Order: sequence, then C-alpha cells, then structure tokens
Amino acid sequence: MRRVVSATDSEAAVSPDGIRIQAKGGIVQWLSRAIYEWGDLRPHHRYLDRLVELPMLPFERVPDTIDVHVIDPRTRCS
Repeated sequence: MRRVVSATDSEAAVSPDGIRIQAKGGIVQWLSRAIYEWGDLRPHHRYLDRLVELPMLPFERVPDTIDVHVIDPRTRCS
C-alpha cells in the first residue's frame, strides 16, 4: 500500500496537528489489525486476549504517505 487518505471532523480543532498525529497512529493500528488479525470463528472464541498481542506493521510496510485532512467546521456544508 502506497497511500492512505483520511478526513476527520472533530468540530472545533484546538490542535489540528495533534489530531493528524492521532489519526495517523490509528490508521497504522487499523491496517495492522486488518492485515494480521486472524482467528477461529467458533462462538465464544477470543481473537486476542490483550491489545499488546496484536502485531504492528513493520516500518517497511507502513504506507509511504498518510494524508489526514482535518475538516474546518466553519467551511463544512450543512
């Protein structure tokens, strides 16, 4: 995967850079879960006991570009 584009609407953005950083971290975690999570589909089976057991993407597999656009509520369409 080369590029991920995301948009977030967080109402009044006090720290847009902080929002972007948090969103990028969430995207990497989501991709890790989507790629590496596996499990048994039988009832009552737990995939992971703890979040720390989830393998994270190695740096070479993280997308080259992760664009996060923070929507400005003043310019949002109603």
